[in-house]
Amino acid sequence: MKKPIVFELESRTKNLKGGGEVKLKKIGWYKKKLWPIFSLYIRISHSDHNGMTKCITCEKMGHWEEFHAGHFLAGRNNGVLFEPRGCFPQCPRCNIFLHGNVENFYPFMLNKYGKKVIAELKYNKMNPPKLDISWYEDKIKEYQRKLDYQKKRIGLI
Repeated sequence: MKKPIVFELESRTKNLKGGGEVKLKKIGWYKKKLWPIFSLYIRISHSDHNGMTKCITCEKMGHWEEFHAGHFLAGRNNGVLFEPRGCFPQCPRCNIFLHGNVENFYPFMLNKYGKKVIAELKYNKMNPPKLDISWYEDKIKEYQRKLDYQKKRIGLI
């Protein structure tokens, strides 16, 4: 009877000075860390000084905490997920139940950015870049700074 072939995965650890090892984080960990920071930034940056914002597709008003960061182009790939030009506050009804409410999202995007940016976003979705850990680390720092500024602006910190 043949022994099953077992492949060992490359160790995801780094040796520390003085001995010991530290477990390295995978790229998915950074993506999960960046998303809530980015989402908060999108929703708070589009709110007024009282924290009120409106859904860009149905214009319903509400507090930023009641809204989602809705994407113009569906999908969570690297080409559009953290692209602020394609992400705006949306009410749960438009974002989830109406699947982004593209009927109203497209005219908003066309008016705000024009066909050139829409084409660029569509291209980026179909041709997503390969993002590395340093890109995520930079974006986490960048959006945390931007988020802190927006939180101060509306009196959250």
